[in-house]
Amino acid sequence: MKYVILIIFSLQVVLLAESLEGVTMSSADVSATFTIQALIIGLKVKEGDIVKKGDLLAMQDREIQQRELDRIKKEATAGVLIDKANLEIKFFEKDVALLVEAVGEGAASVKELNDSKLRLETAKLNKKEAEFSQLIARYRVKELESILKQYELRSPINGVIEKIFVEAGESSRVSEEHIRIVRTDPMWVEVPVPRNIALKLKRSGAAKVTFPDGSSSEEGKIIFISGVADTASDTVRVKLEFTNPEHRVVGERVAVDFKLK
Repeated sequence: MKYVILIIFSLQVVLLAESLEGVTMSSADVSATFTIQALIIGLKVKEGDIVKKGDLLAMQDREIQQRELDRIKKEATAGVLIDKANLEIKFFEKDVALLVEAVGEGAASVKELNDSKLRLETAKLNKKEAEFSQLIARYRVKELESILKQYELRSPINGVIEKIFVEAGESSRVSEEHIRIVRTDPMWVEVPVPRNIALKLKRSGAAKVTFPDGSSSEEGKIIFISGVADTASDTVRVKLEFTNPEHRVVGERVAVDFKLK
């Protein structure tokens, strides 16, 4: 009876240690697309280039918008109208003060005093209007700067330029893919794992991946275990992540050995 139990246990160990087949895949595959239809004036990358998030990939013609921004910036920083209003305010404040004394002495009429007060209040309103116009110009500068960024196509991720679908000198269409970027470091491996083994796995668990040429990767970790089993194959989809500093090609069939306790 002891020998039977030992044989069954040994069979279980062999089953759990058996290599499973998985397929390598990129950890991200995205399309960078212009949001404005305009003439493309330059491509800053070529296929195969390694890029970082935020790197400039391509630019569209934005000369007209740039000129408008330069003009609005001058309006936002120009203080001529405010300076003029300040001078008028100082002048009419003195004028009102003198007329108050003159009216008290009978040397000026009340109408002259009221007219001077009106001019003073008008100068104050002119200053407020100039300050408001300057504030609006500053908001407009920020708005135009935001719009100008839409004429720049930047990488949304760290990755490799997989495919460029546009050329300098043509007009981009917003409904089309312009530059495809994939991230292969880290690399993912997707494995259909028999349900009885998957039940023993945990997220962050370790696994070893062996490539077709016999080379092994660094130890990877489990980042996803599906909560739904495939009834036809009685397997559970499991995803691994491991480093790929050499940017090894994805799409290979690999052997995966899970480290089970």
